[in-house]
Amino acid sequence: LTPTHPAVIHRSGMRSVLLGRFLPRSRGACVRWAATGTVAAVGAAAAVDEGFRRCGEFWIVVLPIFLHYKYVDKISHSEPSEERSAEFERLHDRYSPIVKSATLRLR
Repeated sequence: LTPTHPAVIHRSGMRSVLLGRFLPRSRGACVRWAATGTVAAVGAAAAVDEGFRRCGEFWIVVLPIFLHYKYVDKISHSEPSEERSAEFERLHDRYSPIVKSATLRLR
């Protein structure tokens, strides 16, 4: 907003400082306000929409598992090898029961 924007100009024609009282002054404050608003919006959507809640629950469980697989795939063992295959088998043995129970719980 510019100082001459209609939202900033007071009815009497003088610039309003009212708007400045409500806007955060630092970057950290802006981030906190944005995070609070996002959490509130997500919480409200989860409370109202069953599908949104289920999707959120699924990704809370699956995202860390996905990232672990990606770590093994791209960073830890980027080249195909016996060790890489063995690592994927260990990941499958570790995570498949967790994903299965999360999927069945969301049915």
